[in-house]
Amino acid sequence: MEYDKLTIRGLRARAVNVPMQRPILTGTGQVDTFPLVLVDLTTEEGITGSGYIFGYTPLTLRSMVCFLKEIEELIKGDPVRGAA
Repeated sequence: MEYDKLTIRGLRARAVNVPMQRPILTGTGQVDTFPLVLVDLTTEEGITGSGYIFGYTPLTLRSMVCFLKEIEELIKGDPVRGAA
C-alpha cells in the first residue's frame, strides 16, 4: 500500500480498564484489570487504522490519552508513514 498517499485527519484515544476473568498474581501484587488506551487514526481518504497501548496500571491511562490528544494537533494533515 502507498501510505504516503494517505493524509491524517485525526486521532481518537479512549481509555478502557478491562476486567480480567482470572487475575494474575505477580511479585508486586494481584492484577485484576487490563488497562488499555484504544487508538483510532483516521485519514482524509476514509481509512481508519486501530490499535491499542497497554498501560500497565490504570493510573497511566489519563496521561496517555492527554498525550495522544496533544500529538493529534501535531500530526493532522501529515502523510501516513508505514513501518520502517
